[in-house]
Amino acid sequence: MARFLAHCLFDGSIRHDQAIYYSSHLALARKFAKNGQKLFGLEPRWGKNKDGVWRVHFFSRNLAEFLLSRKEVLLNNIGQMERTHQVEFLKAFFNDEGSVTYRAETGKKAVRGYQKDVGVLGVVATLLQGLGIDSKLESLNHSPGIAIRGQENIERFAQIINFDAGVSFLATRKNSYYAKPIEKRVVLRHLLASYQ
Repeated sequence: MARFLAHCLFDGSIRHDQAIYYSSHLALARKFAKNGQKLFGLEPRWGKNKDGVWRVHFFSRNLAEFLLSRKEVLLNNIGQMERTHQVEFLKAFFNDEGSVTYRAETGKKAVRGYQKDVGVLGVVATLLQGLGIDSKLESLNHSPGIAIRGQENIERFAQIINFDAGVSFLATRKNSYYAKPIEKRVVLRHLLASYQ
């Protein structure tokens, strides 16, 4: 439930009669659809736009009202919830909003997440701290984000949170560093191997 609602907050939306999730990653869209079916017994509707972004809808006014009522509860209380809920929330955040930078030629190494709502970034930072992962809020006035640096912190991120299978850098994007799609967890693995 924590992960389903978090996906609605990060790369989705909750409207008066539906919950929607958008993702360029089919694996994440399928997981969202499966979780919605399991939690609420509803059948998802699927779509795909011209840019290759998948769209999963659950049409239900009751569901939308329920999720809206739980949104603030989740954000205000996730720090007091069980660790499993916190980890699922963070997995949703980094799968939707996260990136990993590893540049062997310059030595740049970091895991980042971006979110225009600085309050949400504060929640993420607090949850990471509770898991023993130090992070830093950056560019709060321009492109707000959170960065995790340092071997110990990145290793803990990989062990506890990581990126899901199928979550990739898309080579089709203008600013893509990669010539072909590559999974973010693979890049993270290369980054960690560089410490050896």
